[in-house]
Amino acid sequence: MKRLSGYIAYANAPGAVVGLTVDGLQATGLMERVGIVGSNPELPEALSSLPVVPHPFYDSRALRLIAGTAATEYTLFYTRDDRLQLGMQALERLLRIADDSGAVMLYADHYRVTADGSRQAIPLIDYQAGSLRDDFDFGSLLLIRTGALRQAAEGMKEADYRFAALYDLRLRLSTLGPITHVNEYLYTEHETERQVRTGEAQFDYVDPRNRNRQIEMEQAC
Repeated sequence: MKRLSGYIAYANAPGAVVGLTVDGLQATGLMERVGIVGSNPELPEALSSLPVVPHPFYDSRALRLIAGTAATEYTLFYTRDDRLQLGMQALERLLRIADDSGAVMLYADHYRVTADGSRQAIPLIDYQAGSLRDDFDFGSLLLIRTGALRQAAEGMKEADYRFAALYDLRLRLSTLGPITHVNEYLYTEHETERQVRTGEAQFDYVDPRNRNRQIEMEQAC
């Protein structure tokens, strides 16, 4: 029985880039399904058969839809639309630690390859119980226990977030069990020329000047 449902962002990346991420996930043999999350309506034919959540991850409607359709023990989020390259046995490692620790969410250190080909190590820090920072860096790959995801989404059923859904989710998950940092480099994000040219506009939601975002974060907290 396959243990994972995967959901990956698709905003501005070329369809071929997202297709490589989908292929890499499906090649693990662990995925029950891989869905596309985002508002880009122009799915290439190769991706047209995949389930689509027509809202970005940071929108509460997306999390409710995902929680309602994920039917496996764990749910995997990839929140960037860069190409994701998994390290050897990366998902098996995450699942093993999740089983052993009872964690409700896991995140890991990783690499980033920039558009000019340079490779950067991105080490993360341990999550501290009670932390309320809305800018805490979990990276882009999150493994979440699906039962906890459903509980958190149910608690968010009256919310109408456009920016704060992942923050609200993380706070709710932290009340249900441990959030675990895997201190291993388990995946690589491949940046594209598009992101260099646009200043990575897909992440405008984190701009501290965005007052609507600030208000939602305060409401979620």
